[in-house]
Amino acid sequence: MFIMKMKASQGFSLIEVLIAFVILVVGLLGATTLIIRSSQVNVNAYETEQVAMLANTMVEKIRANPDGINSYLNKSLSTTECNQTASSCNFTEKAGADNTYFQERLEKLNINDAAWTLKEGSSSSTVTGTDGKLYQLEITWGADTNGVSNSSYYLNFVL
Repeated sequence: MFIMKMKASQGFSLIEVLIAFVILVVGLLGATTLIIRSSQVNVNAYETEQVAMLANTMVEKIRANPDGINSYLNKSLSTTECNQTASSCNFTEKAGADNTYFQERLEKLNINDAAWTLKEGSSSSTVTGTDGKLYQLEITWGADTNGVSNSSYYLNFVL
């Protein structure tokens, strides 16, 4: 009787190598997507932080010049140089200079399609225990191709 022994396989077959390669590629694509998405989130967080600091600065300027609120609401701009030591500026000129400063700083942030509005608070907003009016500073940025803003920051304050 003749018995034939099967030889044991050595190495990998081509199909095993291809399957391992596909698994590796899918894993690398997943890792790459994760890194890209985390970078986008970091950029958005940075932009929001910068906008928040700028908005707080603007609100403090408005609180320092409450008589110029109408100029702030109208977003009137001014080329007059007004600083804290210049007493020659009236409240309207100071508000215009503040608006100009705010607009310039917003543009220097290099945020796509940044825009801002200041408006009196809506009737749905209520503030108890204060005699002042409620105002809202809104900054939007990052508009998509349809002109719809992707990000916004709201800051409510009483004056």
